[in-house]
Amino acid sequence: MELIFGCWRVGAICLALNFRLTPPELSYILNDSEASLILVDDPFKQVAEATKPHCKTVKHWLGTTGVGGDSDYEQALAKATPVYDFHPQGYEDQCLLMYSSGTTGNPKGVIITHGMVEFTNAGAMRVGDARPDRVSLNNMPLFHIGGLQVTGLPSLWIGGCCVIMRLFDVDGTMKAIDNPDLNIAVLFMVPAAYNAMRMHPDIDKIDFSRIEIALGGGETVPEPLTHFWLDKGLVIQEGYGMTETCAAGTTLRKEDIPHMIGSAGRPLSHSRVKIVDEDGAEVPRGEAGEILFKGASVTPGYWRNPEANAQSFTADGWFRSGDIGRMNAAGYVYVED
Repeated sequence: MELIFGCWRVGAICLALNFRLTPPELSYILNDSEASLILVDDPFKQVAEATKPHCKTVKHWLGTTGVGGDSDYEQALAKATPVYDFHPQGYEDQCLLMYSSGTTGNPKGVIITHGMVEFTNAGAMRVGDARPDRVSLNNMPLFHIGGLQVTGLPSLWIGGCCVIMRLFDVDGTMKAIDNPDLNIAVLFMVPAAYNAMRMHPDIDKIDFSRIEIALGGGETVPEPLTHFWLDKGLVIQEGYGMTETCAAGTTLRKEDIPHMIGSAGRPLSHSRVKIVDEDGAEVPRGEAGEILFKGASVTPGYWRNPEANAQSFTADGWFRSGDIGRMNAAGYVYVED
């Protein structure tokens, strides 16, 4: 988070790197993005050393402990001249670059602008009476749009607080939720994480009563899992979005549950969704087709990839998700494939 906000202050673009990638995968992304400065967390020094020889544009590699300990990064900060004024930027200016792997070929760099972040944050405020006194738990990776944008940035945007875990750990997550001093009220996790807590032997010892908003996404939340947590007093609000939509798209509201369990909800503010057939014509409600997005949270395109842009956007500006779904008469979306 510190790096992201530092980049935004000076008008730089922050590149999010998946720490699970191999050196060849990382070197492709670093060369394609023309990154110039890389921060390396201590556990990934060996990966960085194996990646360095293949990178053409990186001028600076800075080590960091990730938790404020003595490091190249902290020493560089101590020597730097403070920047107190924001570099002028508008909604159309790029602020993030995240690579979306897809299923074939090289990953594509998704351009994320300040406007996308702003309008996604604004839309998130309507998903459960957002308040600045709430504390959110961020235990999903911040290199992923879900971990960063579903609860992290919206919580800070409204003046709230985030408890950030370096990675998901079921024991640590449950201890954090159970800790009254942390007072965690907002969660976002993928179904596998909710299921890991469900299977934990101490599940019945944990106090979940302080959780006011529990969001789920990344994939469809199984109905039995939703019902299990509903019996525990935790209402999982399933959502559907992509890196290309800055995580915005559709979300279930609390009042939609339990009668709409299985749906990914209705479009958020500033997001438009429609279902089309192979010819691009909108299908009747209830019929399956490709899910398309349009709105202020949708990417303007892929990083230096005109071919991907031509394939992914319709002539009138709708983004083709590649996912199959249907929309019922009330506008609720069901993701099927």
